[in-house]
Amino acid sequence: QLSSILSNPLDYATLLGNTAVAQFSDKTIDSLSNYAYIANQATLSSTNFLYILFTLLLFVFLTDNNDNNLTKKQRLAILASSMLIILLIWTALYLSFTPIKSSTINGVQSRYFLPIFFPFLLCLQLKSIQCAIKPKFYNTMVIAIPAIINLIMIMMSILTIYAC
Repeated sequence: QLSSILSNPLDYATLLGNTAVAQFSDKTIDSLSNYAYIANQATLSSTNFLYILFTLLLFVFLTDNNDNNLTKKQRLAILASSMLIILLIWTALYLSFTPIKSSTINGVQSRYFLPIFFPFLLCLQLKSIQCAIKPKFYNTMVIAIPAIINLIMIMMSILTIYAC
């Protein structure tokens, strides 16, 4: 594999671009919704709850920015290093799990991208966006909504398994 990458870097870059770009958004959403492969039918059928949870997570990262003092250089460094890590993940799995001369990259799982997701969201925070909600209500909402969504999704998973 390594010799094919070194001998044909443009072919590998095309393969990496086609596979990684096409599948990255699916891998990211899967990592937030699979509950460690427990009752995938129930969690996949509850994508509305997933979208609510994702929207809340995005809302929190956009509005709760009082302690974020990242400069533009730091944001760019985090984004560049995140992109490099993503490319290295795909490359490592191409080298270890993919048959030689394959047209896809095998072995990439969504859980590999979870640690990269949160620094990326940190880079989205802007000082110009301020939250005017009282902190007590804001914190209660941020804790309660995901807890309710998780309870509903777990209940759906249990009902799917034990339903007659």
